[in-house]
Amino acid sequence: MLYPVVFYAASRAGATVTTLSALTTAKDMANQLDDSRATIVITVGPLLPVAVEAAGDRPVWTCDQVEGHRSVQELLASTGPVPEVPVDAAEDIAVLPYSSGTTSLPKGVMLTHASIGVNLAQIDALHTMGTDDRIVAVLPFFHIYGMTVLMNVALRKGATVVVLPRFDLAQFIDVLEQHRITRAYVAPPVVLAMAKHPAFEGRDFSSLTFILSAAAPLDAELGAIAARRMGAELGQAYGMTELSPGTHLVPDGTAHEAPPGTIGKLFPPPRPAWCRSRPARTSEPVSPARSGSAARSA
Repeated sequence: MLYPVVFYAASRAGATVTTLSALTTAKDMANQLDDSRATIVITVGPLLPVAVEAAGDRPVWTCDQVEGHRSVQELLASTGPVPEVPVDAAEDIAVLPYSSGTTSLPKGVMLTHASIGVNLAQIDALHTMGTDDRIVAVLPFFHIYGMTVLMNVALRKGATVVVLPRFDLAQFIDVLEQHRITRAYVAPPVVLAMAKHPAFEGRDFSSLTFILSAAAPLDAELGAIAARRMGAELGQAYGMTELSPGTHLVPDGTAHEAPPGTIGKLFPPPRPAWCRSRPARTSEPVSPARSGSAARSA
């Protein structure tokens, strides 16, 4: 599984990574490559025909070994020095995921190294994941939800990640049971299956302690049914690609206290923050607000 290796290596080398769906067409891929000004394409053998068609004159490398194409595995044998590339975390673009939003064609979202790192720290303040956790990656890494939670957060915290090539309900259930998954990060359609699909009956999910639903609104009653059936805490989160992506999350251990159907608490700021309601009349900062209050300038 070289996807994270390539992702982080490119970032470490100072490159910007733009991610693509495995289901994308050659036409859509070519549009994104042109729009993002990509200079190299890295893919896997099964997706090579589409990548080659879309790449044009760009070189196409593979993660696996495919005759006639360079492989990133060649670089693993290199004895050359690790490149020392200066990175301005606040300004340099680390990732350029494409988001369609609600209108028009997908648009590239410029996420800096700092915006991604800060969001990981904000998540860590409300949500725990550790080396004893085993999670199932059923969401694609090209999407900001999968990229952040299933890859960045999980690997940062040392969790074990079981990756599924695509969503298959029977395989998903088997992985939950056989790999003793402790945390499941899913979207509402999967929660619907957890709540009502008969395939979940009679299976052992005793290791599962937490389910997070995001990417779309989840009906409160449906979430409660799934939580009872799976015997796990279930909370929601909210975010958008432009915010790297999280803004709200039901903190660990508080799902039973959270108002039904809510997306949780606003992420804490990365450092003590001050608010001004209008241009300041003085150079003195406004005092930090107390919990549950708002601060404004005098």
